[in-house]
Amino acid sequence: MPPRHLLRLIIVVFPIAVGAVLTGLGGFRFYEVTAPPPPAKLAPYGLVPFGSSSFHQMDIWMQNVYTKESFVDTDIVLHFTLPGLQGEQVYGFQIPHGIELQRVELNALGNGGSVRVDPTDYGVISARHNTSIAYVKFIDLPEIESYDLYVSFRWRDVVARWGFSSYEIVVPLGSNVHNEVYEQFPSVKPPGSTGQVYRLILEIHLPAGVRVTEAVPPSYVEAIHSPPSGEEFIPRRYLGWDKYVGIKPGPTRSLQSESIRVAFELPEESELRGRLLFDSGLFIGVGIQFIITGVHEAIKYRAEKRESH
Repeated sequence: MPPRHLLRLIIVVFPIAVGAVLTGLGGFRFYEVTAPPPPAKLAPYGLVPFGSSSFHQMDIWMQNVYTKESFVDTDIVLHFTLPGLQGEQVYGFQIPHGIELQRVELNALGNGGSVRVDPTDYGVISARHNTSIAYVKFIDLPEIESYDLYVSFRWRDVVARWGFSSYEIVVPLGSNVHNEVYEQFPSVKPPGSTGQVYRLILEIHLPAGVRVTEAVPPSYVEAIHSPPSGEEFIPRRYLGWDKYVGIKPGPTRSLQSESIRVAFELPEESELRGRLLFDSGLFIGVGIQFIITGVHEAIKYRAEKRESH
């Protein structure tokens, strides 16, 4: 049987040690919930289409949102015309942040229907100021003026985390073209003295259970639907915008962009946040009680030793 003083020492040390562990665990859980997220990566240049001639409409579909990895699978379609132009043409997009190009398709729209046009070159250039430039070069077809350019890519850092369970997607629509576009593609003409205006149709698709807390500017439509996916029904919430965007003429030092922003919250992460806060309070409360008990026993033990002497 261990000596009496060793038992008293265990009675003192054990609750203090357990209390310290529980309090530390509770503090760690609290830090998990309240720790500030890393700052969002900034890109001064917004999303801008460019080309050898004018374009009249750009459609954007942001479909698969990956909040943990901070990227969105995105499709863009640019509708443009080539009146009276011949030879090699270049069209593309100035895109803030990094992208991983997944698919490029170019179709010419004639009286006989749609004809696939093979690009002579395409790719992505990583430009200064956290900007990507996706481009496609091709030889235009005779007697065909209308074209549709399809580009699919994984858009990185477009999803920003603002809290434990809250996120936002920001699509900055630039009004200025990056100087490197003109350096890399001399045939790309800056907009005229009055600039250029094109129609933008943007759809952002989110999981159906997501709580949208804010949309700026307000979307013209918000609905639940299921995209084609075999026989499986995958409900999604989508928000849509239909507006006209202007591009300012020529390179400029004054950078401006109008952002479309959607803030949302994931219910499962919100519930986890509540559980972690409850666990944090519980662990800290029980841990402090253990520490108080151990300190009380230590005071009693010290008083008993003084009386014995």
